[in-house]
Amino acid sequence: MKVSVWFAAVLALLSLAACGSTYPLFTSDGRQTTMIDCSGSDWNLCADRAKSLCPSGAYDTIDRRDSSEGRGLLVACRPGAPAAQ
Repeated sequence: MKVSVWFAAVLALLSLAACGSTYPLFTSDGRQTTMIDCSGSDWNLCADRAKSLCPSGAYDTIDRRDSSEGRGLLVACRPGAPAAQ
């Protein structure tokens, strides 16, 4: 009896761990995207975070989320763009 309870608990934990994992998303041209959490701040701070994330400082906004659950910006860095001045 104890073994079956223990086995069920382990199986439940493994199932929850699988639900919590995420895989990186990519644009149609192969660039990896990053979701920037900007909850509690304005869009300018979100843009600054995106610029600092990308080596050239240039990025494309893939999606913006502004809801009761929070605020976020999904971005993909632009390859080979000149550094932002």
